[in-house]
Amino acid sequence: MSCKHQGGGESLSCPVCQASLSPSDLIPVERRKIEKPKARILRVPLVFRMDQESDNNNKRCMQLLGHPALLALPSRLSPTTLTQTLAPRIPPGSNYSLLFVDGRGYNCSRCLFSSHCRGCEVLGGSEVVLQAGDTLCVRFTSLSPEHHQVLASTLDHPSLNDLRQNVPLTLYDCLRAFTQSETLEEADSWFCPVCVRKQQATKTISVWRFPPYLILHLERFLFHGTMSTKLDDKVIFPLDGLDLSDYVAGDTNTNQQYNLYACVCHMGGEWHYFNDDSVTRQKPREEEYSTSYLLFYHRQGTNFDLHLPQHFAFVESGLPKTSQRDEEEDVGCSSRASPRDFIGPLPALSEAAAQEPDEGQGQAPVFQINKMPDLIN
Repeated sequence: MSCKHQGGGESLSCPVCQASLSPSDLIPVERRKIEKPKARILRVPLVFRMDQESDNNNKRCMQLLGHPALLALPSRLSPTTLTQTLAPRIPPGSNYSLLFVDGRGYNCSRCLFSSHCRGCEVLGGSEVVLQAGDTLCVRFTSLSPEHHQVLASTLDHPSLNDLRQNVPLTLYDCLRAFTQSETLEEADSWFCPVCVRKQQATKTISVWRFPPYLILHLERFLFHGTMSTKLDDKVIFPLDGLDLSDYVAGDTNTNQQYNLYACVCHMGGEWHYFNDDSVTRQKPREEEYSTSYLLFYHRQGTNFDLHLPQHFAFVESGLPKTSQRDEEEDVGCSSRASPRDFIGPLPALSEAAAQEPDEGQGQAPVFQINKMPDLIN
């Protein structure tokens, strides 16, 4: 609270007793400390851009050139330190400015898109504060052919010869990782009810019983704070005969063999392939293994037959009797709407319809066919 915030002057009214108070009458309980967030290491992309300035808007253009780089920088550093870090990557003797841009390199990462800002200056203050999602852009307005050649040149690092092993994962690898024991970190320690304090513990996720219909979600995004990375690892999943007997902790007598009946991919694809123009019959191909993220399985031997119940509960409350409705329709009365059938749950069930089907018969849930009046404008 402040006198200025309460309308100016040298006094303010107490929000409890409405007494007039001066600033000297108030005792601060705690002085709030202004602390800067701790510095952390960020992965910051670096791009190079050539801007051709002209009074004619039609002749203005921006063009990315050279090869981008990825820098490991602290979130807070001085302009001198940043300039020294970038010096080996910039042609010597060239004039440039350093901008904050987005991942595409053409728009500012700090300003709204509607402001049409092409990048805010980085080296304008006494400290450079980097944020997740920032890209540094070295902006040139003129560059010699020699400098163009320096930016376009590349050097293959020996680590390129040590390619990542391209061995696809299987759905069983994912299940083993999901059920693997995990030692909790200190921040997520377990509260022991015996010694009444937090203790280091091991967490294990197990499945007691699998349902007849199983939906598996393959997490395709790895989150780092507010940033995410998409995972394109291939995951081989069986179309038929998914055996889950090694991953069930309780019911071991039930058949644990499952068949795939649908999958959802980021790029589309199941037994019928859907795109913007057409739908064609097509089984999941090898390229779908790196894009699938939802798998739908059903237990082998599951009965898909849907049986409507033989007894229905008709609810006539709030509607005129049949003879009255017929009489109104005969005389052309429009004060009431003609009823039509609809399917939906209602609380009042007949005794026969409320009986649950025997387990194992594979019957569908009981529906009711009720009468609902058509709405007339």
